[in-house]
Amino acid sequence: MKSNLPELVFTSIVNIPEFKVSESKAKLEITTSKMTVVVDKKSGALSYRKYEGKLFLSEKPDGL
Repeated sequence: MKSNLPELVFTSIVNIPEFKVSESKAKLEITTSKMTVVVDKKSGALSYRKYEGKLFLSEKPDGL
């Protein structure tokens, strides 16, 4: 079956921003110049912080 939706094709190279990864027993952090993503290793919960450290989105531990 053919879809009538337009196809999206990327024709340019996307620049990947610089990032730093740090890890401890409890968490994994991925940091760019704009934000930090923290993965709680025990619960798997993600949290997102702006570059100045202010939390703007997070999951509940063990939440679905």
